[in-house]
Amino acid sequence: MADFMMLIPGLARQPAWCQARVADLVRDVCAGYGRQVAFADINFSIGVLWVSVVAEPGLTGQVAQAIRQRVPEALLVGGQLGAVPAVPVAATCFAGWRRRVRCLKRVAGRLLPGPRGSP
Repeated sequence: MADFMMLIPGLARQPAWCQARVADLVRDVCAGYGRQVAFADINFSIGVLWVSVVAEPGLTGQVAQAIRQRVPEALLVGGQLGAVPAVPVAATCFAGWRRRVRCLKRVAGRLLPGPRGSP
């Protein structure tokens, strides 16, 4: 199985008929994939959609995209659907900070006294 999660901002504040409309749209998308979609659950109180699909290459992306087409406010927040290209960018952003933190640790280690009994 493969899982992904989508956030639907403001869903908790929507009236019941709007929440039902979103549920119907998601149900229609999932029904279109038949047994390939094993599970879908909407938590209305926090505005989160959780979907489990059969582990087939590209299927999670197809289902998530189909849901986005029917429910444009749904945002993908979990799963491995193309998020990998963003990882190197984020890693390079934090690389400089990691170096600074390591340097500060070394300097602080020299300036601050250690526990009693250690040099």
